[in-house]
Amino acid sequence: MKIAVCFKIVPEFDQVVDEDWKNFRVDTDLSYVKRVLGCFDEGALESALLLREAWEERGEKTECIALTASSFTSPLYKTLFAAGFDRVINISCTSHAESEFHPRHTAYLLANYLSFAGCDLILAGRQAGYADTGTVPLLLAEILGIPVVTGIEQIAICSGGIEVKRINTAFRERLKVKLPVMAVLGNGLVSTLRAVTLSARIASSKLS
Repeated sequence: MKIAVCFKIVPEFDQVVDEDWKNFRVDTDLSYVKRVLGCFDEGALESALLLREAWEERGEKTECIALTASSFTSPLYKTLFAAGFDRVINISCTSHAESEFHPRHTAYLLANYLSFAGCDLILAGRQAGYADTGTVPLLLAEILGIPVVTGIEQIAICSGGIEVKRINTAFRERLKVKLPVMAVLGNGLVSTLRAVTLSARIASSKLS
């Protein structure tokens, strides 16, 4: 079993000064702002680790990959190794604007890796970044030619695939979904990445 999570590292928007918000441009300098994992992506990352634990309890070896398209590196990558990810892949973009404001281009960058990775399950948060359009996961599923399930509140394993609880237009529903599939997580029971201990950071330092 192989799980990939597409994530994004975004500015901590609460730290952006009012003047920059009022005069925001594509090239606005936000280098003074702390970088964090997108909140929905963080839930997707933790969900992947929980699913791996559940599959491995059944005796099925599972690999977890964290994947991003970014114009910079981040110490958060080391956190993902320490949390338990086997691989953390950064597909480099030529510029911040390229990764932030061109969702189809970002989707193609991710797809170029995933089309050869042989993943059974791809997870992502429902939105990230400034515009919050939430289109990258949908475009990615279209490019890869796999089904996509959105609005997921909870995800678990079941015989032959996954079981999800999701919000439909006017009601909640429970679905059993065969793999491979793209699963897009929104507000749910799992919303934060697990705390990482110092010993885990030391043990994983050689991977990063």
